[in-house]
Amino acid sequence: AQAILVQAWSGGAGDCALRRRAAAACVDVAGPVRCSRPGVRTSALSMAPAPPVHPSVQALKQQGDKSYEVRDYAGAIERYSEALEAAEDVVVLSNRSATYAQRRRFDKALADADRALKLKPAWPRLHHRRGFALFHSGKYGEAIASFEHGLRLDPADQPLQDALTKARRYVEPIPSAAPQRPRRAGAFSQKAPPAPAPAPAAPAAAPTAAAAPPAPAPRPTGPRTKYIVVHDKVVERKDPSTTATPVAIHVRNAKVEGVPCSVEGIPWLKLDSGWMLMDGKSVGLGQLLRQEVKSKADELREQGNTLFREQKFSKAIWAYTDAIEEDPRDARLYSNRAASQMGQLQVLYKAMPGPAVEDNSYFKEALGDIRKALEIDPGYVKAWARKGQLWLMADDKVQALAAYEEGLKVDPSSAECRAGRDACR
Repeated sequence: AQAILVQAWSGGAGDCALRRRAAAACVDVAGPVRCSRPGVRTSALSMAPAPPVHPSVQALKQQGDKSYEVRDYAGAIERYSEALEAAEDVVVLSNRSATYAQRRRFDKALADADRALKLKPAWPRLHHRRGFALFHSGKYGEAIASFEHGLRLDPADQPLQDALTKARRYVEPIPSAAPQRPRRAGAFSQKAPPAPAPAPAAPAAAPTAAAAPPAPAPRPTGPRTKYIVVHDKVVERKDPSTTATPVAIHVRNAKVEGVPCSVEGIPWLKLDSGWMLMDGKSVGLGQLLRQEVKSKADELREQGNTLFREQKFSKAIWAYTDAIEEDPRDARLYSNRAASQMGQLQVLYKAMPGPAVEDNSYFKEALGDIRKALEIDPGYVKAWARKGQLWLMADDKVQALAAYEEGLKVDPSSAECRAGRDACR
């Protein structure tokens, strides 16, 4: 998973940093808009007023706002989600988007912003919410477009102006640093070195200089491989040159895949859409990319996944068991082993009555694995869904419904849990 630079446009401490945070992550509460830090308000910032809240969800919204103010983001999400089950309210969606952003769940923050925009496309703050989530998901161009859209609706919106300025500054073309004056470790130069003076024109009688030889073609040095970004920010460029046009920016821990090449002795990675410098020594920096090395547990999990897809459930169970021995704290391994046990149960005992299913060893093992997965990660929605499926196999709709409801508390948008809940009713 890609690690997001949450601090990408927060440059300092004090009031300025608080105002930036308020501009990007405030919630819509009655009266002055409050952010997550007590005592900080954004009433001085020019923002369009929030639309009225549906009366049926006002109480739940206020409870969510209070949880947000004391940084109980899980509680705030739960209250906002309850409110949205009662009525589709644009302000509640906006607030939940902000809360998901505080929890660094920018995928969910974006989903709520998009959902809210379908209800109120002319509310500038929703374009700010959307842009914020896009920016921290690494989709910088889309984020800038969203901020610009919001400013077309309200050119005086100061938070949107600030966000757009910082986003543009972050993704502006980044030329290489001069080797004799490297920037501090962990940063690219933001200013190009001065251009060299043009060479004097040759006298008319001088012979014509020979044309410069073409640049050597990139030479592959290995097969297509996966790499991880180990620098704060690495630019992907159109061509293998530190002065070529930037096409994207990849942040620390992002995963990329391409063919390693040598260009005049400098290591570059050829991606499907551009080129990335692999080692920054030529521009005064250190290593930028490192090869992704799969753990033994990952290899065994992938082996189990393949066996599961081939419906070789017994062998999949053993593969996941070996993976668990390598990494006993990975909730996915227990959940996947439970799914394999459920597959085996369905194949061997398809016509078995519900009470007999509960006494079956595969059922008991699967239930134990699901409980272990949820003990490690209570927010693992897929494990909640599998728990519901397991109880349905035993014809216990009460237990199944309870599991699906728990999953929907974690992720109200889970299609699997919604379908399971509906099947139990």
